This record gives sequence, structure tokens and C-alpha cells, in this order.
Amino acid sequence: MRTRSIVVVASVLALSCGAVAQEGKSNGSKNGSSCRLPASVLVACPIMSRIKLTEKQVEAVKELETEIHTGIKEAHKECNGKKRAYYKKRGKLLAELDSRVQALLDDAQKKKFEAGRAVIASSAKKISKVRSEHMKAMRAAGTDKDKKAELRKQYQAKVKPLREERDQQLDEKVGKRRKIAKKPAEKNAAK
Repeated sequence: MRTRSIVVVASVLALSCGAVAQEGKSNGSKNGSSCRLPASVLVACPIMSRIKLTEKQVEAVKELETEIHTGIKEAHKECNGKKRAYYKKRGKLLAELDSRVQALLDDAQKKKFEAGRAVIASSAKKISKVRSEHMKAMRAAGTDKDKKAELRKQYQAKVKPLREERDQQLDEKVGKRRKIAKKPAEKNAAK
């Protein structure tokens, strides 16, 4: 029971804190598939991006992510195309990242993190219900591309206010999301 609870919590956190996948390079598996690495929790996590981390904490999180990403790549190689085994190992590594990142937080940050996690869990339930209804409708639409396109628009229209509500609650309970400065795109020197 405890293991199942840990997996559920890790899954919710992974979904809420940066299991936003980014395409990685193929790492030589036989089937040519690529290993997807999660985006940095410093940027992708709607909670972590609101907690005021010190420079020392930011550097520690980056080091942890590098270590976990290496583990994810190794798990991908070891599992050799066996998705279930890979995702099980990946889930454990992401849960480890979560617990190690939380260990870096001070008491005030941990309190905000838990408040944010409660907001995320509540929002995830609402969004999951809308997604479930959407998937039923998509299956019922069969191969009708126009109907499916309309259903996607309806789904986005239903989910957008739920995400906005979540973000507003996070702003109130955790703090405003910090802006990440983007580097300006380099101009093509060949012009």
C-alpha cells in the first residue's frame, strides 16, 4: 500500500512538476527510439518556479537533474525497447529527484511546496475528468476528422479556464511565477 501511495504521489508530481517531455537524441537502442528527458523542474514545474530558491539551491537542483537524466538514459538502454520496464525505472528516478529536491528546501519553502501540491492535485482531478469525457467523445467520433478537430477545440476551451484557475490559486498560495529571461535568438550570420 505504501509503495502504491509513493508511486501515485510521484506520478502527480511528475505530471505537475516537469514531466513535460523534451525530445532527446537516440541513444542507440535497437528499435531506434529516442529517450525523452523531462524538462527542468526549475522552469517547467508550476510550483518550483514560484518558490524563491537561492543560487546555491538552483545549482544543487541542476546537479541532481543531470544525475537523474543520466540514470534515465541508462534505464532506456537497459530496457532495450521494453516500455513498461523503462517507465517503471523512470518513475522511480523521478520520484528520487522529487524527494532529493524537496530535501534542499527550507521549512518555509516546504510549506509553500505542499500548498502548491494540494492545488495541483485538485486541479489534476478536474482536468482528468474533462480529459476522460474528451477521450470518450473522440472514440465515438471514429474517423471523422472534422468532428475530432471540433472536439479538440472544445476540450481546449474547457481546460484553459481550469489551468487559469490553478495558476491563480498557485499565485495566491505559493507566490507569483518568476519570469525566466529568454536569450534573444541569434541572427543568421550567413545573411
